[in-house]
Amino acid sequence: IITLIVPSPGTASGIFGDPHIVTFDEMHFDCQAAGEFTTLKSLENSNFKIQERFTATESGACAQASVSTGVAVVDVGKPIIQISTPRTSTQASSSLNTFNGCPIDFYVDGSARQLDADLSGIDASISVSAYEDEDTIKIKHDDTLLTLNVTVAKSTSLGCHIMVQVTLPGLFRSG
Repeated sequence: IITLIVPSPGTASGIFGDPHIVTFDEMHFDCQAAGEFTTLKSLENSNFKIQERFTATESGACAQASVSTGVAVVDVGKPIIQISTPRTSTQASSSLNTFNGCPIDFYVDGSARQLDADLSGIDASISVSAYEDEDTIKIKHDDTLLTLNVTVAKSTSLGCHIMVQVTLPGLFRSG
């Protein structure tokens, strides 16, 4: 769990590679475990959190490593936003999106969606934008003022995976 004490404006944390983790206070550590983890939770509102799925790699070169293959933004009363990259060819064949040569699943409250779908009718405080030229999907959560950048990466040793960067302003919640 990344615990945020007092962030400075523009403070960022991130999870990348086999996961290397950088916290908001710039601590660096690694986590090669597989499973689902809460990687951020609000100290002001226990209903808000970000969860990530770390999946063991299938490569012999990185046999003990894991990579981030899914992220969910959860805030009770708001739609749950999930982005993941499937790990099997059967799962991949049902993906509605491809990004950087990787199948990508995008869910809003458990319903599969196209990344370019209009979400304005669901909740005006959440926006999702896909930037294929940057291999990045940006989630903006207006109630928390949080920005989540999900970069889709592909490598021969780690396969398709995501890298997540969270940026917060000086105040975590506006009200």
